[in-house]
Amino acid sequence: MTASRAPGASGPPRHGRPSRLRWVILAVAAALLAAAIWMAWTWWGSTLLAANRGRDAASSAQQAWSASPSAPANSRAAGVSGPADGQLIAVIRIPKLGADWRWPVYASTDDPTNALDHGLAWYRGSALPGQIGNFAVAGRSATGANAFRNADRLAKGDEVIVETPSAVCTYRIDVPFSGLTVRSSDAWVLDPVPGHPDAAAQQPLITLTTSRDAAPTDARSVALGHLVRTASR
Repeated sequence: MTASRAPGASGPPRHGRPSRLRWVILAVAAALLAAAIWMAWTWWGSTLLAANRGRDAASSAQQAWSASPSAPANSRAAGVSGPADGQLIAVIRIPKLGADWRWPVYASTDDPTNALDHGLAWYRGSALPGQIGNFAVAGRSATGANAFRNADRLAKGDEVIVETPSAVCTYRIDVPFSGLTVRSSDAWVLDPVPGHPDAAAQQPLITLTTSRDAAPTDARSVALGHLVRTASR
């Protein structure tokens, strides 16, 4: 006669609800996946969209300006405050960074985030392209419109071509990004003559600034140059 199993005796394991540890593991995995998707979008997906928008805006401006050139602007004239905030004032091309490298420059450092999400930002109060003084422009090296992602490739002697509704200005780099790093508070690089706060500008100059590091830091990489020629449209 076969003995029956006593009440309470152990048997095959039951498959009940997941343990608390399993829920914790699932929650952590979901959080890691969400973080990975966010990082992929921030560092890759958003830059593709910004690049496409930037190229489209730059190409549209170039076509419009070529078809109908305008008279040179003079923001120094009495009663003129300069371009309106958010206005597309120029297109910058840097052949060293690629044949397709072209970005719109927006007159917007009052709201720099919006401008830098879509292209480059002109420092209000600095000179306009081709004018005596310092034409100063900021750009990102990571996320959004990361125009200066490969800025460290720029070398002394390379050209920066700035197109406007009335002219095409060619600047030559004197100090590349790799040669000058400052703090974000070092505004002297934006002076009419960088490094010489009391000097009066005698020629058109250019200053380009960007974050030195991919992660947010206080370090800024800066490139300096001077105008070598201007051609009217």
